[in-house]
Amino acid sequence: MKFISMSLIGLLAATTAALAQTTVISEPSGYTTLNLPAGASTFVGLNLVPPTAYAGTFDVVAADTTRRTITLTAAGTGLTNNQFNTVPHFIEITTPGPRQGMNTVITGTFASGSSIVLQDALPADIVSGGTVTIRRLWTLSTVFGATNQAGLTGGISSNSADLIRVPNSAAGYDQYFYSTGGFTGIGWRQIGAGTANKASVPLYFTDGFYIFNRGATKSVTLPGTIKTGPTQVLIETGNNYLANLCPVQSNITNQGRTLGNSGLYNGTTNGLTGATSAENADLVLVPNGAGYIQYFYSTGGFTGVGWRKIGAGSTDQSSTPLAEGCFIVYRKGAPVMVQLTQGSF
Repeated sequence: MKFISMSLIGLLAATTAALAQTTVISEPSGYTTLNLPAGASTFVGLNLVPPTAYAGTFDVVAADTTRRTITLTAAGTGLTNNQFNTVPHFIEITTPGPRQGMNTVITGTFASGSSIVLQDALPADIVSGGTVTIRRLWTLSTVFGATNQAGLTGGISSNSADLIRVPNSAAGYDQYFYSTGGFTGIGWRQIGAGTANKASVPLYFTDGFYIFNRGATKSVTLPGTIKTGPTQVLIETGNNYLANLCPVQSNITNQGRTLGNSGLYNGTTNGLTGATSAENADLVLVPNGAGYIQYFYSTGGFTGVGWRKIGAGSTDQSSTPLAEGCFIVYRKGAPVMVQLTQGSF
Protein backbone atom coordinates (compact mmCIF):
# COMPACT_ATOMS: atom_id res chain seq x y z
CA MET A 1 0.00 0.00 0.00
CA LYS A 2 1.37 3.39 -0.99
CA PHE A 3 0.64 6.57 0.90
CA ILE A 4 -0.54 9.53 -1.09
CA SER A 5 1.69 12.55 -1.56
CA MET A 6 -0.33 15.71 -1.17
CA SER A 7 1.08 19.20 -1.40
CA LEU A 8 -0.42 22.65 -1.28
CA ILE A 9 1.02 24.72 -4.10
CA GLY A 10 0.82 28.47 -4.50
CA LEU A 11 -1.54 29.93 -1.90
CA LEU A 12 -3.74 32.61 -3.37
CA ALA A 13 -6.45 34.96 -2.17
CA ALA A 14 -10.01 33.89 -2.87
CA THR A 15 -13.04 36.09 -2.44
CA THR A 16 -16.47 34.52 -2.22
CA ALA A 17 -19.81 36.23 -1.84
CA ALA A 18 -21.86 34.85 1.05
CA LEU A 19 -25.38 34.31 -0.31
CA ALA A 20 -27.08 37.64 -0.94
CA GLN A 21 -24.92 39.56 1.49
CA THR A 22 -22.63 42.36 0.41
CA THR A 23 -19.97 41.06 2.77
CA VAL A 24 -17.19 39.07 1.09
CA ILE A 25 -15.12 36.31 2.63
CA SER A 26 -11.41 36.10 1.86
CA GLU A 27 -9.98 32.66 2.43
CA PRO A 28 -6.53 31.15 1.87
CA SER A 29 -6.90 28.91 -1.15
CA GLY A 30 -4.82 26.94 -3.60
CA TYR A 31 -4.69 23.43 -4.96
CA THR A 32 -3.49 20.03 -3.87
CA THR A 33 -2.15 17.15 -5.94
CA LEU A 34 -3.03 13.51 -5.31
CA ASN A 35 -0.26 11.27 -6.66
CA LEU A 36 -1.44 7.75 -7.49
CA PRO A 37 1.30 5.14 -8.04
CA ALA A 38 0.65 2.49 -10.67
CA GLY A 39 -0.89 -0.76 -9.47
CA ALA A 40 -1.22 0.46 -5.88
CA SER A 41 -3.97 1.12 -3.36
CA THR A 42 -3.44 4.69 -2.13
CA PHE A 43 -4.82 6.13 1.11
CA VAL A 44 -6.37 9.52 0.29
CA GLY A 45 -7.50 12.49 2.36
CA LEU A 46 -8.87 15.67 0.80
CA ASN A 47 -7.06 18.33 2.83
CA LEU A 48 -8.83 21.29 1.20
CA VAL A 49 -12.53 22.16 1.39
CA PRO A 50 -14.88 23.99 -0.99
CA PRO A 51 -15.27 27.78 -0.51
CA THR A 52 -17.62 29.12 2.16
CA ALA A 53 -21.22 29.48 1.00
CA TYR A 54 -22.44 31.18 4.22
CA ALA A 55 -20.70 32.61 7.24
CA GLY A 56 -22.70 34.36 9.93
CA THR A 57 -24.96 34.11 12.95
CA PHE A 58 -27.77 31.69 13.72
CA ASP A 59 -30.63 31.10 16.15
CA VAL A 60 -31.88 27.76 17.40
CA VAL A 61 -35.57 27.24 16.63
CA ALA A 62 -37.07 26.65 20.07
CA ALA A 63 -40.26 25.12 18.65
CA ASP A 64 -38.27 22.20 17.27
CA THR A 65 -37.71 20.04 20.34
CA THR A 66 -35.37 17.77 18.36
CA ARG A 67 -32.92 20.72 18.15
CA ARG A 68 -32.28 20.07 14.47
CA THR A 69 -33.65 23.32 13.02
CA ILE A 70 -31.87 26.68 13.03
CA THR A 71 -32.40 30.01 11.30
CA LEU A 72 -29.60 31.97 9.63
CA THR A 73 -29.74 35.52 10.95
CA ALA A 74 -26.91 37.48 9.29
CA ALA A 75 -28.07 40.68 7.59
CA GLY A 76 -29.00 40.14 3.95
CA THR A 77 -29.41 36.38 4.21
CA GLY A 78 -31.81 35.01 1.64
CA LEU A 79 -32.29 31.30 1.02
CA THR A 80 -34.13 29.31 -1.61
CA ASN A 81 -35.89 26.03 -0.91
CA ASN A 82 -33.47 23.08 -0.92
CA GLN A 83 -30.49 25.36 -1.52
CA PHE A 84 -28.13 23.49 0.78
CA ASN A 85 -29.43 19.95 0.43
CA THR A 86 -30.13 19.27 -3.26
CA VAL A 87 -26.36 19.50 -3.57
CA PRO A 88 -24.97 18.15 -0.26
CA HIS A 89 -23.62 20.78 2.16
CA PHE A 90 -22.33 20.64 5.71
CA ILE A 91 -22.56 23.18 8.51
CA GLU A 92 -19.91 23.86 11.13
CA ILE A 93 -20.14 25.63 14.47
CA THR A 94 -17.47 28.36 14.54
CA THR A 95 -18.37 29.95 17.90
CA PRO A 96 -15.21 29.74 20.06
CA GLY A 97 -15.46 27.16 22.80
CA PRO A 98 -15.75 23.41 23.38
CA ARG A 99 -18.25 22.98 20.52
CA GLN A 100 -16.20 24.85 17.92
CA GLY A 101 -15.63 22.66 14.90
CA MET A 102 -18.73 20.53 15.41
CA ASN A 103 -20.18 19.71 11.99
CA THR A 104 -23.05 17.87 10.36
CA VAL A 105 -24.87 17.50 7.05
CA ILE A 106 -27.76 19.79 6.07
CA THR A 107 -30.90 17.82 5.17
CA GLY A 108 -33.35 20.66 4.46
CA THR A 109 -33.35 24.33 3.43
CA PHE A 110 -36.39 26.65 3.53
CA ALA A 111 -36.76 30.13 2.12
CA SER A 112 -39.42 30.90 4.69
CA GLY A 113 -37.61 32.05 7.81
CA SER A 114 -34.20 31.33 6.24
CA SER A 115 -34.11 28.05 8.13
CA ILE A 116 -32.16 24.86 7.67
CA VAL A 117 -32.58 21.35 9.09
CA LEU A 118 -29.58 19.37 10.34
CA GLN A 119 -28.91 15.66 10.18
CA ASP A 120 -27.75 15.60 13.82
CA ALA A 121 -29.30 17.30 16.82
CA LEU A 122 -27.48 20.22 18.42
CA PRO A 123 -26.24 19.64 21.98
CA ALA A 124 -28.14 21.56 24.67
CA ASP A 125 -25.23 23.92 25.34
CA ILE A 126 -25.31 25.34 21.80
CA VAL A 127 -27.53 28.42 22.00
CA SER A 128 -28.79 31.18 19.74
CA GLY A 129 -26.45 33.96 18.71
CA GLY A 130 -23.48 31.81 17.77
CA THR A 131 -21.74 31.65 14.41
CA VAL A 132 -21.57 29.01 11.70
CA THR A 133 -20.14 28.40 8.26
CA ILE A 134 -21.73 26.38 5.48
CA ARG A 135 -19.78 24.68 2.70
CA ARG A 136 -20.58 22.24 -0.06
CA LEU A 137 -19.39 18.68 0.47
CA TRP A 138 -17.04 17.15 -2.03
CA THR A 139 -18.67 14.54 -4.27
CA LEU A 140 -17.30 12.03 -6.76
CA SER A 141 -18.08 14.43 -9.60
CA THR A 142 -16.64 17.58 -7.99
CA VAL A 143 -13.38 15.82 -7.10
CA PHE A 144 -12.90 13.61 -10.15
CA GLY A 145 -15.13 15.34 -12.71
CA ALA A 146 -18.64 14.54 -13.92
CA THR A 147 -17.13 12.82 -16.96
CA ASN A 148 -13.93 11.67 -15.21
CA GLN A 149 -11.90 14.73 -16.21
CA ALA A 150 -9.39 13.71 -13.51
CA GLY A 151 -8.30 10.90 -15.80
CA LEU A 152 -8.85 7.86 -13.62
CA THR A 153 -8.87 4.62 -15.57
CA GLY A 154 -12.44 3.84 -16.59
CA GLY A 155 -13.85 0.61 -17.89
CA ILE A 156 -17.00 -1.23 -18.89
CA SER A 157 -16.77 -3.12 -15.61
CA SER A 158 -15.21 -2.66 -12.20
CA ASN A 159 -12.70 -5.38 -13.07
CA SER A 160 -10.88 -3.07 -15.50
CA ALA A 161 -11.37 0.36 -13.87
CA ASP A 162 -9.69 2.24 -11.03
CA LEU A 163 -11.67 1.82 -7.80
CA ILE A 164 -12.57 4.45 -5.21
CA ARG A 165 -13.10 2.63 -1.92
CA VAL A 166 -14.96 4.55 0.78
CA PRO A 167 -15.11 2.93 4.25
CA ASN A 168 -18.65 2.37 5.52
CA SER A 169 -20.24 1.69 8.88
CA ALA A 170 -20.44 -2.03 8.13
CA ALA A 171 -16.63 -2.29 8.47
CA GLY A 172 -16.31 -2.68 4.72
CA TYR A 173 -16.12 -0.39 1.70
CA ASP A 174 -18.49 1.14 -0.81
CA GLN A 175 -16.65 0.85 -4.12
CA TYR A 176 -17.08 3.23 -7.06
CA PHE A 177 -15.66 3.40 -10.58
CA TYR A 178 -16.15 5.35 -13.81
CA SER A 179 -18.07 3.22 -16.28
CA THR A 180 -17.33 3.83 -19.96
CA GLY A 181 -20.26 1.80 -21.27
CA GLY A 182 -21.54 -1.74 -21.35
CA PHE A 183 -24.22 -3.01 -18.99
CA THR A 184 -23.81 -0.21 -16.43
CA GLY A 185 -23.85 2.64 -18.98
CA ILE A 186 -21.63 5.73 -18.81
CA GLY A 187 -20.88 7.60 -15.61
CA TRP A 188 -19.97 7.08 -11.97
CA ARG A 189 -21.22 3.74 -10.70
CA GLN A 190 -21.12 1.73 -7.49
CA ILE A 191 -20.25 -1.94 -7.52
CA GLY A 192 -23.49 -3.85 -7.01
CA ALA A 193 -25.78 -0.89 -7.81
CA GLY A 194 -26.23 -1.43 -11.55
CA THR A 195 -26.81 1.68 -13.66
CA ALA A 196 -27.61 4.06 -10.78
CA ASN A 197 -25.78 7.37 -11.21
CA LYS A 198 -23.42 7.92 -8.26
CA ALA A 199 -21.87 11.24 -9.35
CA SER A 200 -23.37 13.04 -6.33
CA VAL A 201 -22.14 10.59 -3.70
CA PRO A 202 -20.60 12.84 -0.99
CA LEU A 203 -17.04 12.44 0.25
CA TYR A 204 -17.21 13.76 3.80
CA PHE A 205 -14.46 16.27 4.44
CA THR A 206 -13.13 14.67 7.65
CA ASP A 207 -12.87 11.15 6.21
CA GLY A 208 -10.13 9.32 4.36
CA PHE A 209 -10.64 6.72 1.62
CA TYR A 210 -8.65 4.59 -0.83
CA ILE A 211 -8.02 4.72 -4.56
CA PHE A 212 -6.87 1.56 -6.30
CA ASN A 213 -5.02 2.63 -9.45
CA ARG A 214 -5.00 -0.15 -12.02
CA GLY A 215 -3.36 1.96 -14.71
CA ALA A 216 -0.15 3.94 -15.06
CA THR A 217 1.05 6.42 -12.45
CA LYS A 218 -1.22 9.45 -12.52
CA SER A 219 -2.10 12.52 -10.47
CA VAL A 220 -5.30 14.39 -9.67
CA THR A 221 -5.24 18.14 -8.98
CA LEU A 222 -7.96 19.58 -6.75
CA PRO A 223 -8.49 23.31 -6.09
CA GLY A 224 -9.97 24.35 -2.78
CA THR A 225 -9.77 26.38 0.39
CA ILE A 226 -7.84 25.82 3.60
CA LYS A 227 -10.17 25.09 6.48
CA THR A 228 -9.32 27.25 9.48
CA GLY A 229 -10.12 26.62 13.12
CA PRO A 230 -10.49 23.31 14.98
CA THR A 231 -12.54 20.41 13.63
CA GLN A 232 -14.55 17.97 15.70
CA VAL A 233 -14.62 14.35 14.60
CA LEU A 234 -16.47 11.39 16.06
CA ILE A 235 -14.01 8.59 16.78
CA GLU A 236 -15.96 5.34 16.58
CA THR A 237 -14.96 2.04 18.14
CA GLY A 238 -12.54 0.33 15.73
CA ASN A 239 -10.74 1.85 12.76
CA ASN A 240 -11.36 5.51 11.86
CA TYR A 241 -10.01 6.83 8.55
CA LEU A 242 -9.34 10.53 9.10
CA ALA A 243 -8.34 13.20 6.60
CA ASN A 244 -5.62 15.58 7.76
CA LEU A 245 -7.13 19.02 7.12
CA CYS A 246 -3.78 20.69 7.78
CA PRO A 247 -2.37 20.83 4.22
CA VAL A 248 1.00 22.33 5.11
CA GLN A 249 3.42 20.28 7.20
CA SER A 250 6.49 22.21 8.32
CA ASN A 251 8.64 22.89 11.34
CA ILE A 252 7.45 26.48 11.55
CA THR A 253 5.73 27.21 14.84
CA ASN A 254 1.94 26.72 14.70
CA GLN A 255 1.99 25.17 11.21
CA GLY A 256 1.62 21.48 10.64
CA ARG A 257 -0.27 18.92 12.67
CA THR A 258 1.81 16.64 14.88
CA LEU A 259 0.87 14.02 17.43
CA GLY A 260 1.64 16.52 20.18
CA ASN A 261 -0.43 19.44 18.89
CA SER A 262 -3.19 17.46 17.20
CA GLY A 263 -5.64 17.41 20.12
CA LEU A 264 -6.09 13.65 19.76
CA TYR A 265 -5.05 13.13 23.39
CA ASN A 266 -5.87 15.84 25.91
CA GLY A 267 -5.90 13.98 29.22
CA THR A 268 -9.70 13.97 29.51
CA THR A 269 -12.52 11.73 28.39
CA ASN A 270 -12.92 13.99 25.33
CA GLY A 271 -9.93 12.44 23.62
CA LEU A 272 -8.16 9.21 22.88
CA THR A 273 -7.42 6.80 25.70
CA GLY A 274 -3.85 6.63 26.94
CA ALA A 275 -2.33 3.80 28.96
CA THR A 276 0.96 2.48 30.32
CA SER A 277 1.16 0.04 27.40
CA ALA A 278 0.05 -0.04 23.78
CA GLU A 279 -2.18 -3.03 24.48
CA ASN A 280 -4.57 -0.86 26.51
CA ALA A 281 -4.30 2.45 24.62
CA ASP A 282 -5.93 3.76 21.46
CA LEU A 283 -3.56 3.67 18.49
CA VAL A 284 -2.71 6.20 15.79
CA LEU A 285 -1.50 4.57 12.57
CA VAL A 286 0.56 6.73 10.20
CA PRO A 287 1.31 5.37 6.69
CA ASN A 288 5.01 5.08 5.79
CA GLY A 289 4.80 3.84 2.19
CA ALA A 290 4.91 0.14 3.02
CA GLY A 291 2.49 -0.12 5.92
CA TYR A 292 1.81 1.83 9.10
CA ILE A 293 3.83 3.08 12.05
CA GLN A 294 1.82 2.74 15.26
CA TYR A 295 1.77 5.33 18.05
CA PHE A 296 -0.02 5.62 21.40
CA TYR A 297 -0.11 8.01 24.34
CA SER A 298 1.77 6.56 27.30
CA THR A 299 0.56 7.60 30.73
CA GLY A 300 3.53 6.16 32.62
CA GLY A 301 5.30 2.92 33.36
CA PHE A 302 8.33 1.72 31.40
CA THR A 303 7.74 4.08 28.45
CA GLY A 304 7.17 7.21 30.55
CA VAL A 305 4.61 9.90 29.79
CA GLY A 306 3.90 11.20 26.31
CA TRP A 307 3.46 10.08 22.72
CA ARG A 308 5.37 6.88 21.98
CA LYS A 309 6.00 4.63 19.00
CA ILE A 310 5.48 0.93 19.44
CA GLY A 311 8.91 -0.65 19.60
CA ALA A 312 10.78 2.61 20.29
CA GLY A 313 10.73 2.55 24.09
CA SER A 314 10.53 5.89 25.88
CA THR A 315 11.60 8.10 22.95
CA ASP A 316 9.34 11.15 22.71
CA GLN A 317 7.27 11.13 19.52
CA SER A 318 5.20 14.30 20.11
CA SER A 319 6.87 16.13 17.19
CA THR A 320 6.00 13.36 14.73
CA PRO A 321 3.95 14.92 11.91
CA LEU A 322 0.68 13.29 10.98
CA ALA A 323 0.50 12.24 7.35
CA GLU A 324 -0.39 15.09 4.99
CA GLY A 325 -3.24 13.13 3.44
CA CYS A 326 -4.81 10.98 6.11
CA PHE A 327 -4.19 8.59 8.96
CA ILE A 328 -6.02 5.92 10.96
CA VAL A 329 -7.12 6.02 14.58
CA TYR A 330 -7.90 2.65 16.17
CA ARG A 331 -10.29 3.29 19.05
CA LYS A 332 -10.65 0.51 21.63
CA GLY A 333 -13.30 2.09 23.83
CA ALA A 334 -16.71 3.66 23.28
CA PRO A 335 -17.15 6.38 20.62
CA VAL A 336 -15.79 9.79 21.58
CA MET A 337 -15.94 13.28 20.02
CA VAL A 338 -12.46 14.76 19.61
CA GLN A 339 -11.63 18.38 18.76
CA LEU A 340 -8.66 18.38 16.37
CA THR A 341 -6.51 21.48 16.21
CA GLN A 342 -5.53 23.37 13.06
CA GLY A 343 -2.48 25.38 12.11
CA SER A 344 -2.56 29.09 11.26
CA PHE A 345 -2.32 30.16 7.61
